[in-house]
Amino acid sequence: MNSVSIGEALFTKTQQRVLGLLYGKPENTFYLNEIVRLAGVGKGTIKRELEKLKAAEILTIERVGNQIHYQANPDCPVFEELVSIVRKAS
Repeated sequence: MNSVSIGEALFTKTQQRVLGLLYGKPENTFYLNEIVRLAGVGKGTIKRELEKLKAAEILTIERVGNQIHYQANPDCPVFEELVSIVRKAS
């Protein structure tokens, strides 16, 4: 049997990349095109993932000028756990 990382077992590739970015640097905000570029995943896929994570209150959004910025939600009940998982899995 092939070895699978913890991240691969728990999250899809897109989730790994988005959560890795947002929870790897929870103090930073990122705008959509920046997330798309850094994650290396299509814009539509990233938008759907961000909407799902926002609905689950895993991230927050803030409008800055004409951009929407996304950030790890420090009020999320599993914030510390996600930060820890992301740091251990990367």
